[in-house]
Amino acid sequence: EELVGKIYAGGKSFVASFAPLVSEAARQGDSIAHSILERNTDCIARVILAAAKHFPAGEEPIPVVLCGGLSHDAEIVASVKEKLASHPRLSTECLTREPVIGAVMLAKKLGGL
Repeated sequence: EELVGKIYAGGKSFVASFAPLVSEAARQGDSIAHSILERNTDCIARVILAAAKHFPAGEEPIPVVLCGGLSHDAEIVASVKEKLASHPRLSTECLTREPVIGAVMLAKKLGGL
């Protein structure tokens, strides 16, 4: 219990730095690590599904881009996509470039370049 306080005192980045260890432990069959990943992928999916409710009705796809460190973990991405499969309009992919590149491309487009 003493370590939990010290870990959280390190801030979000420090806590996130343990994610690869949790993923690896889950792959090796650790049930607690698997539970942690399931809980987190459930949360990610719930947020995306809640946001999707605010898009107008229609048939056009709703693009969803997963990014961040966990989007590089194939099992986590597969779990999130599986949880989103119930929504036929969601089109999910992972960001393959740094987010700033998209911002620059949009700025160029808005600037007429």
